[in-house]
Amino acid sequence: MDRSVTLHQPAWAHLEWPSEDTVLLHFDGPLEPDTAARIAGIASVLRAGAPTWLLDLTGGFGKLLVHYRADLVTDTALLALLHKAATNATHASTAQPSQVTIPVCYDPRVAPDLGLVAERLGLSIDAVVDLHQGATYQVLAVGFALGFAYLGGLPESLKLPRKSTPAMRVPAGSVAIAETQTTIYPIETPGGWHIIGKTHHQLVSRGTSIDLSLPMGAQVRFESISFAQLQNQIEPR
Repeated sequence: MDRSVTLHQPAWAHLEWPSEDTVLLHFDGPLEPDTAARIAGIASVLRAGAPTWLLDLTGGFGKLLVHYRADLVTDTALLALLHKAATNATHASTAQPSQVTIPVCYDPRVAPDLGLVAERLGLSIDAVVDLHQGATYQVLAVGFALGFAYLGGLPESLKLPRKSTPAMRVPAGSVAIAETQTTIYPIETPGGWHIIGKTHHQLVSRGTSIDLSLPMGAQVRFESISFAQLQNQIEPR
């Protein structure tokens, strides 16, 4: 098949082959919750089938990268299989996406940027907290660090650009906002998002496999807890 020809596939906008054994699917509306859910659904269907030709899947903002064994499947057969997975994912889309409620402490002792955020937005600290925990978010992509989820759905009134000078050390569990998204830092790392809280929620679990508590497409809500509740979880007696 001529790879320069883009086949009509209603499940995605267009596709490309970055290498001989990877195909990249591009979807419209990369920041839309429905797009993230569609990509997550296709990935879920493909993984559930455990085909021998599939090596790995990586979802991003409006993209799904499929790494496959080119010796086991032709280009034409691959596209047919991907289209079938997209169709099956669409038929199964009536099921509710997984929902996760995450406890967050908004105490200034673990939210160093909360006061400045409120000041810059012209809001009270309580208003910032209420707006942040009152929204429902969706994981649009996972990247930067293992378990780092980009959560879309931040209220417009909380929108702020990233810091002009990133912090050198952002503690693991820090809950932050920037632009139109919110996130949780899974590990200690430099970062330029505004830190408005902290959670003890475990983002990554390791056993026989690595599991993410916030996979692409999942819905997320935040629930306020006290500083004492946070400490009791982080430092059990």
